[in-house]
Amino acid sequence: MLPRLIGELILPPACLLVLSLLAYGIRHRHPKIARFMWVFCALVLYGLSIPLISHGLTNLSEREPALAPATVAALNPRPEVIVVLGAGAVTDAPEYLEAAVPSETSLKRLTYAAYLARATHLPVLASGGYGDIPAQSEGEAMAVQLRHLGVDPVWTETESQTTFENAVGCAELLRPKHLENVLLVTSASHASRAKRAFVSQGFHVAVAPTGFRAWSPRETGIMAIVPSSGQFDESVSALRALLAEAWYLLK
Repeated sequence: MLPRLIGELILPPACLLVLSLLAYGIRHRHPKIARFMWVFCALVLYGLSIPLISHGLTNLSEREPALAPATVAALNPRPEVIVVLGAGAVTDAPEYLEAAVPSETSLKRLTYAAYLARATHLPVLASGGYGDIPAQSEGEAMAVQLRHLGVDPVWTETESQTTFENAVGCAELLRPKHLENVLLVTSASHASRAKRAFVSQGFHVAVAPTGFRAWSPRETGIMAIVPSSGQFDESVSALRALLAEAWYLLK
């Protein structure tokens, strides 16, 4: 919980709010510094909210190339199992009778994992924890969705809460099965960090990233510098991925 809290305070919008409150506190004693801090916060908020900046940050975080299903058979060593990592679950979706269902980002990963599973006929391991009980976990919610998509067999890892724990939990499940060549499915901005975590557990890893970001016609021309909440979310997501990867490198 503490690392997550620290991470949220470091990232926008929390860090901008803290800086603005600090500027408010020193506005009488150091008015010039306070004005500079407010202008800085406004410029950062604007920059993170426009496509021009958010695309640049996303490109920095998406360093692993896409992997076409046709090239999987040519990989050496050849993958033995597909591992798909969770990215959140809704634990009380009313339209599903309050069952746990994968988040939007998890669904993107699952769709691609199912696509690869049908093309390669490899088993799939869905990894992700959280939830008060295993049935509410990311892993179990993803496994249910994968079965709806016609994927079988599907194994689950339901205890992990970080990327490193994903790797450790999957290692505990796959080593007894003598499976060490992994086709790792996750978001493009998460792929580099995830690969490093799984390699640290002794896996041979081929990364299959998904969810790459491309320029939309709505983001070109003058719209490239028009701020929006969606662009801010994209920028923060990229910053989160870059910060997390830097933390993993330091560790």
